[in-house]
Amino acid sequence: MAYQLLTRLGLHKYIWSSNLLSQTESSNLTEPHLEILSIGVVYPVGEIHPEDFVAFAKRHYGDSSAIRTTLKLNDASGILVRSSVFPLHEEEMNASEAPSIGRISRLFKEHGVKLAVEACKKAINEWGGSIEDITHLVAVTCTDSSNPGYHEIVARELKLKSDVDKVLLHGVGCSGGLAALRTAANVLQGAAYRSKKGRALVIATEINTSMARCALDQCKEEHRPNIAAVLFSDCASVLVLSNGVQRQEFEQPIYRILNWKQKTIPNTESEIQFNVHANGWKNVLTKDIPYIAANSVGPLFGELVRETPLDLGGQLPHPTNFDWALHPGGLAIIDGTKQALGLSSVHLAASYEVYRNYGNSSSATVISVMDRLRRIPGGKDYVVACAFGPGVSVEMALMVRSR
Repeated sequence: MAYQLLTRLGLHKYIWSSNLLSQTESSNLTEPHLEILSIGVVYPVGEIHPEDFVAFAKRHYGDSSAIRTTLKLNDASGILVRSSVFPLHEEEMNASEAPSIGRISRLFKEHGVKLAVEACKKAINEWGGSIEDITHLVAVTCTDSSNPGYHEIVARELKLKSDVDKVLLHGVGCSGGLAALRTAANVLQGAAYRSKKGRALVIATEINTSMARCALDQCKEEHRPNIAAVLFSDCASVLVLSNGVQRQEFEQPIYRILNWKQKTIPNTESEIQFNVHANGWKNVLTKDIPYIAANSVGPLFGELVRETPLDLGGQLPHPTNFDWALHPGGLAIIDGTKQALGLSSVHLAASYEVYRNYGNSSSATVISVMDRLRRIPGGKDYVVACAFGPGVSVEMALMVRSR
């Protein structure tokens, strides 16, 4: 009866026969094993020290109340040095006015693409596979907007095959590294379901320092301090993600991804913004961000561990039984999350170290933290990666180390 009804509706051709269904169920569909096989992180050689930034800001913007307060935030940031493609003494940083958004885009294509290609080659070299085996590319940035996107230039420079499945994410800010990882994981799971091999380049590239003048312009125009001027740095971070199909003997995972989740905190869209402007993008980072971020992690962590089978040797899935690759959006965010979850500085050692030595490189930072975390001896078997972005969006991934 049902078949006759569907036949009249012209839908019978979409029905699988019971024989076909049983054949599919009994076929040897590959169980997806989403594994990070390598990580490549490249910071530019230029450095911005807090004391250098003080002189730079005063040289161009004087000694207003907003600048003085911004420079107090600079002194208290906890950052020892920020990586930059533009040292503060260079002509590019000392023009008579902030660069236009067109100029910023050209600078990104010149410097950002170069960093991204170098990070890709670093990740590919560690992986040990062939460029011909890359099947997917997922890229992200919040410091450029152009069509075609920078991912197409990177693909061309790497000489990727023309049929590589590519996508570029935008509008996700500092959560972009994990948003790109989540996107790649979903795509590679789909490939594994079809028994197709998947090896994805996940690329996060940010050139924030091209907008240093724009951030200081905000102080002058809005007569209030701007913490964004003292936090951000430049970086490209890349990882190679595999779905385990046709795994090669040389492919040794760093982390296996067990689960992931994204959540937008209601009524917080005005708390983090990155709004387009004639001279780049203007940040909105309210004083409530550390509280919102720190108090959003616990509930999402609880949801994630409840959905994920874990072998903790009889221990409860408490945050302290995991290592954390937390996006270091600012010192108050790291400290607040540590307090909210009852963590120690050891749990967040990689986040503190990357923040202190490089600053906040937006979407590229969390992958850099994952890279640093794998190099710290010992540690917990299970790792939680977490990042925050506009929305306020919280991204989280649960991983297990490969021992």
